[in-house]
Amino acid sequence: MSSMAAPSPQAIIPFTAASLRYREKIWTKQWTMTAAAQDLSPPGGAIKSYGYLRTLELLVTTVTPGTSGGSPAFGNADGPWSFFSQVIVTQPNGEEMFGGPTFSGYHAYLASVHQGWRLNNAPYTLPSFSQASVLAPQFVLPLSFEMDAEHGLGALPNQDFSAPWKLTVTGAGQAVGANGGAVYQTAPTTTNPTLQLDVFMSCWTVPSPVNPLNPNVAQETTPALLGTLNKWSLQQYTVPASSAFNVLLQRKGNAIRNFVFIIRNSSGVRLATSIFPNPFNMKWDGTVIKANDSPTLIVDDEYHTRGGVATGAPASTAGPVSDVGVIAVQMSDVSGVDAQGVAESYGMNAFWGTVQSSTIEIGGTWGASAATLEVLTNDVQFVDLAGNPYAFAYGGYLQAPAQPKALP
Repeated sequence: MSSMAAPSPQAIIPFTAASLRYREKIWTKQWTMTAAAQDLSPPGGAIKSYGYLRTLELLVTTVTPGTSGGSPAFGNADGPWSFFSQVIVTQPNGEEMFGGPTFSGYHAYLASVHQGWRLNNAPYTLPSFSQASVLAPQFVLPLSFEMDAEHGLGALPNQDFSAPWKLTVTGAGQAVGANGGAVYQTAPTTTNPTLQLDVFMSCWTVPSPVNPLNPNVAQETTPALLGTLNKWSLQQYTVPASSAFNVLLQRKGNAIRNFVFIIRNSSGVRLATSIFPNPFNMKWDGTVIKANDSPTLIVDDEYHTRGGVATGAPASTAGPVSDVGVIAVQMSDVSGVDAQGVAESYGMNAFWGTVQSSTIEIGGTWGASAATLEVLTNDVQFVDLAGNPYAFAYGGYLQAPAQPKALP
């Protein structure tokens, strides 16, 4: 008696193969810097509704170069990103997802550099970057929400015109000085440049549930774990100069993807990386993550996986000086390169799955002139696989340290 084998299940076309990459300019604004801050946001802040939002790209070009009889220079090497004093992206419910009231263009730049999304995430290395003069800048500032381009993880559902995502961009006023909030350390003596901001959105299109060429083949219509939110926020802490002190980090409760630490003096000037504690200690829920470590080696750790950056950032007028006073601790480079799309489990298996009661602290003896520690926290709010878009439940990330508690 013969038997027929059961038919094999029909393969489904993945979302990123069924969808198309789409980019559109959604807003243009020209401005000339004055003493007062200026709102450069789209009308009502609304981001155009279309597809699944991957990134926003803020392209700044020079319409009319500034003129000066002196030698203008950017303030504290935070330029040209410091042309923006505030960058915020909010959810349709009004909750901040990227940035905040004190989140500057320089913070957004660091979020881009350390986001661990693509092989090269440093804006100053791209062909779009040009800074022959501080009076005629050109650069792109990417605000990325997607984490994994292979599966579209983190791309935002952006199809409800009545409940849009919103972007706030504030052009900085012309404060002059060496502090982190100043655009110019030495201002133009004649005229400021007239600049243009073009806001582009990059999206995935919405695929058909069936393949247009073969209606018997199904297609995925949404990115992986739709509703997952990739967040960047800023926290500030006071640290005592030339003293031993541990900083308890406040941003907890989601999966921690990256930390970026910035050390400044009382005037807001970024200090040398050597002002960080050396030895440097870090603990998570009592487990020692870094014991008597060196900030120099922590910087090296990231450069092992960052593409496009062989040495420090370009110097002086050719581009921003090296990001002195900045170190990053990454959990997003699990595949050995600064791109999560090549890692299994959506690249999430090294994230720190924290809860509100978790304790994360860094410390040691802070160097001379240390005053303020800025912490950029990149944390991820995952969807529940059962369907609740605001629940935190995914089995792939680290829920808690597996090692017993250890003392430094």
